[in-house]
Amino acid sequence: MKPGYKQTEIGKIPEEWEMVRLGEVVNYSKGRKPNIILEKHEKSFEPYLTAESMRTGVFNLWCEIDEDVIKVKSNDIIFIWDGSFSGDVFTGFCGVLASTMVKIDPRQNNLDKKYLFYFLKTKFKLFNSTTTGTSIPHISKSIFTSLKLPLPPLPEQQRIAEVLSTVDSAIKKTAEIITKTQALKKGLMQQLLTRGIGHTKFKQTEIGKIPEEWEVVRLGSVAKKFISGGTPSTSKPEYWNGKIPWMRSAHIKGRFVDWGEKYISEEGFKNSATNLVPGKNILVATRVCIGRVAINKIDIAISQDLTGVVVDKDKVNFEYLYWTLLYFENTMKSWTQGSTIKGVLRNDLQNLKLPLPPLPEQQKIAEILSAVDEKIEAGRKKKEKLEQLKKGLMQDLLTGRVRVKYEA
Repeated sequence: MKPGYKQTEIGKIPEEWEMVRLGEVVNYSKGRKPNIILEKHEKSFEPYLTAESMRTGVFNLWCEIDEDVIKVKSNDIIFIWDGSFSGDVFTGFCGVLASTMVKIDPRQNNLDKKYLFYFLKTKFKLFNSTTTGTSIPHISKSIFTSLKLPLPPLPEQQRIAEVLSTVDSAIKKTAEIITKTQALKKGLMQQLLTRGIGHTKFKQTEIGKIPEEWEVVRLGSVAKKFISGGTPSTSKPEYWNGKIPWMRSAHIKGRFVDWGEKYISEEGFKNSATNLVPGKNILVATRVCIGRVAINKIDIAISQDLTGVVVDKDKVNFEYLYWTLLYFENTMKSWTQGSTIKGVLRNDLQNLKLPLPPLPEQQKIAEILSAVDEKIEAGRKKKEKLEQLKKGLMQDLLTGRVRVKYEA
């Protein structure tokens, strides 16, 4: 065993750490439904906190304070006790607890709230998978109270919490930048795809006002052809795990597709309705996830959920066409037909009317929007890395596997 560590029920921990049961060191108070709940804010009313509101950050319920309710401050720990989110834990909210949650308070001064919060965060799967009750799941009281909590000296708890809070702040700041950049992209799409760059004269058309120099065209007039898809039989293993990339509409996650969701064999390709869409063209979801659009960087076979649009590059810049189709996503969704499987008819897609600037302006518009999109993507990647860093730090710091320096 590594020097300075001892063996416990949950594994090796530092010798100076204690091992306690959660029920020995915390009290919890269950929320109660207030007498009056409103959907608009009134003077002296407080936010009514629900699991959904804390997950989304959208608060649309307000309640009158009475002596029976449980109020929480921003540094309090809120733990979901009932429902499908049982076991989730929050902090940083002020308001009145719903009846499905509890406020958790340390009983003694040797337990830091933030340290406890991060420890409970690591136990969501345990709590959520061991609920009791049939119609509405509830946290198992016995599992909650008997849970073993490794307890470092208070200064070390505080330092661990400080490190994790720093990473959390970086994640929050990155998420805010992503949200602001997404709003910028939405505004730029509206501006650039209807007013263009530097125009002063506009004309009224069937799709609204556009610059005088622009045309209104049907999608079919700027496409060389439309390609349908299909799925090789899943009951024939020889049709799968080949070298031909293949995808469904659910595989569209962003602007580009550069790898296959699955790979099919030559035999699977020949014996199904799937077709290959040449690279640097457009994929449109016309059956499932209707309205999703992507540029395929590679030659790719498609399922029946997708339509491949082979672009006439003498008439339209394929990246500009991507942004324009994305702008008309809701229009495509409004065309859905069918009862069991909804879809967009090929004829409707071909007749979709689009604004068409001259090619040089198309390229400039595409470059501007793509640059903003790349900034969003860079932010997402940074956020993912920070979340992975936090996950690793929680595993290491909350078990004592990695120690932090602190002043005793």
